[in-house]
Amino acid sequence: MLCKKYDDLSYFEKVTYIGELLHSCQSDDSLFDEGNKLIAKAKDMGLFNGVVIFPDHIKTADESITPINPN
Repeated sequence: MLCKKYDDLSYFEKVTYIGELLHSCQSDDSLFDEGNKLIAKAKDMGLFNGVVIFPDHIKTADESITPINPN
C-alpha cells in the first residue's frame, strides 16, 4: 500500500521524487550507503513482505540479480 504522502503527489511529482532519489544514490558513495540503510530499515519493518521487485520470469540467461548487502 502506498503511504498517503506519496500517493497525494501528482504523477510528475512521483516521477521526480523517484528520479531524484535514484540519482542521489547512484551519484555519491555515502548516499548509496544511506540508501542501503533505508532499504534495510524497510525490510526490518516488513515493507517487502510479499513484494517481488524483479520476478524470476524477467531474468535472462546471462543476467542475474544479486541483493546488495548494506553491511
